[in-house]
Amino acid sequence: MKIIQCLPCLTYGDAVGNDTLSLDSVIRERKNQTHIYAEYISPQISDELCSHFSKILQLKNEDIIISHVAVASELNNWIQNQKCRKVMIYHNITPPEFFLDYHSVAYLACKNGYDEVKKLPGHPHQLQSAFDADALGERQTLCGRELPVECDNGEIAQAD
Repeated sequence: MKIIQCLPCLTYGDAVGNDTLSLDSVIRERKNQTHIYAEYISPQISDELCSHFSKILQLKNEDIIISHVAVASELNNWIQNQKCRKVMIYHNITPPEFFLDYHSVAYLACKNGYDEVKKLPGHPHQLQSAFDADALGERQTLCGRELPVECDNGEIAQAD
């Protein structure tokens, strides 16, 4: 069994990226076969840790995809068509209306992200906050469990 994580963008220091890397550490500690795949990968991220999603090998029914959803992504459509087990971690898509009057690209990325979330039924998902649950409830999608992001307080202290 493989456990892979997929996300649109793995960027050093980003909240979604930090959550992905933290979960990767937990999966590796448990001696599971794992890898991260993304559409865009920050140059600071090791090739051994993350690859472009076009390099995902054939998945089997017993494999698991952990999908980190934060914006619209080709990955969301690809994941929907896979036959393996799936878990979606929803990372609070910015309400598109926030960008409506001044950033059309960001507006469309967020709007399309919400539209894609609606098309991803049939697998459980983790929500980071009550705000996320409310946002998804307003958009009539699946309800998930609210689970806080795991973080290492030592890393936070070092960042100061």
